Amino acid sequence: RRENGLQFEGSILLRSARFAELAKWSGAGFSKRSQKALATPFSLSSNLRLRPKRIELTGARVRLAEASGEGDFAYSWAGRRVLTASIDADKLELEKFGRDMLAPDRIARLMGFKPKVTSDPDSTGLFGLQRDTDITLKLRANRISDESRKFTDVDIDFKRDSEALVLSKMNLNWDGLRLLLAGKLEQLGKQPRGRVNGSVASAGGNAGRRLSELLSLATGRTLPAISITERASLRAAIDARLGIAAGSNDAAPYTNQVIVDGIAAGDRVRLDARSTGSITNWQSEPVKLSVRINGVDALATS
Repeated sequence: RRENGLQFEGSILLRSARFAELAKWSGAGFSKRSQKALATPFSLSSNLRLRPKRIELTGARVRLAEASGEGDFAYSWAGRRVLTASIDADKLELEKFGRDMLAPDRIARLMGFKPKVTSDPDSTGLFGLQRDTDITLKLRANRISDESRKFTDVDIDFKRDSEALVLSKMNLNWDGLRLLLAGKLEQLGKQPRGRVNGSVASAGGNAGRRLSELLSLATGRTLPAISITERASLRAAIDARLGIAAGSNDAAPYTNQVIVDGIAAGDRVRLDARSTGSITNWQSEPVKLSVRINGVDALATS
């Protein structure tokens, strides 16, 4: 310890036969359900660096039951809080830590948004992280799950503060849906401006339901699951490859634009939606919508 505060640099090794008991000792609170799920062996080995109002773990290796991961972690709280993490893991079973940990609204809050659809009225984001914390995250995992969702082949890289989100990439498979996104948005605390590009590809499974969940997050309304019982919907769920471009700027008369262009069930599909006002409340603004389908079930409307 020095006059300017506690400082330490060295290594650390933690082991416990029951992680729940270690977490309780450290002051972390979990539900009874989680305490039971976390009653498993745990170990952490890492290089540790402590500075006043800052902690760093480098070369960390963590094992919880059969799941393991490694990476680097830094957290500081001198003024605005800053969290930086780089994680490589085989599998992350978040259902052990709470319910609906991977709900789209929780992920949106982690990235600095304020979604209108909320899975949990008391939800503040993934692991309680809020907009008062700047976050830089690189996450790679073969599988990430909660009790309702399972993401595979996950590769995420983003950085956000109170005003801007830089999404270098968000690539993952979700129950038959392959999602690839990248872009940048600014003015998160006011009226977001920026552009996001990417693609969605489906290969059966419950891709229709997953699209509905994503649309609910975007529109601020709880939407029914997309039916796959009808012939056209079933074909689209089995084979769809769509490019996505979404942007927001000050160009009149429309400030927000979403373009979806690609192949669904062998037909060419292009959707162009434009609206005015805040991108976070676009569902309540006038929308100009144009949809074209060229193929077996050719349709053009606007």
